[in-house]
Amino acid sequence: MLAVLDRLHTRARRVPALYPFTVVTRLLLGVAFIPPGLTKVLGQRFANPEIVTPDTPIGYWFDAFFQTGGYYTFVGAAQVLAGVLLLIPRTALFGAVLYFPIIVNIWVLTVALHFGGTWIITSLMALGCLYLLCWDYDRLRALLPDRPDTTMARCLAGTARSRWLLRGAYVSFIAGAFSPLLAAREIGVPPSLAFSTGGALVVLAGLLALGGWLTYRRRGRVIQPSATS
Repeated sequence: MLAVLDRLHTRARRVPALYPFTVVTRLLLGVAFIPPGLTKVLGQRFANPEIVTPDTPIGYWFDAFFQTGGYYTFVGAAQVLAGVLLLIPRTALFGAVLYFPIIVNIWVLTVALHFGGTWIITSLMALGCLYLLCWDYDRLRALLPDRPDTTMARCLAGTARSRWLLRGAYVSFIAGAFSPLLAAREIGVPPSLAFSTGGALVVLAGLLALGGWLTYRRRGRVIQPSATS
């Protein structure tokens, strides 16, 4: 399976037209996230309460989301950060990794709460971000099992703890991004509990990612000298 993905990625990289398409996709996704993110960072309501009234599922969710205060600002900052990282070529992969769970969460919300035709836009955004992750598949492949014998693979081969910490970070971050969905009126979970749980999971993801990175760095310093000798 991985060999097939390797061949597909190699073929895609040989198509000249995909390079400008990738750049345009990064620009569109990055610009789409920065304005709504700044709105949240500045403490302003994302949805007009006169249009989206609190007596509807959509209005109830937006009002609960806004009332969380710090978490509302945190999500906005994450959106701005993901958008900015996407606009910088050197950090575009990190931006796509951060962008994906956020846009998937937004996409599920637009579908679950019936945002009209908005789900079409969010679907295209999610697919665009998935494409960007596939574009940098060769850089993400080191996290997959049965990877080839590259320098990074050798550094991670004997470090099971690093692999599990990084995978735990991804799972925790995605769970944290999806947890605000529990605040939907149909589910009945108190918004404060749902958002606080999401924030805790995101913090846990950061700690796990930091632990995995430090473990990888220590392993790399031990293995690289003997690998190059």
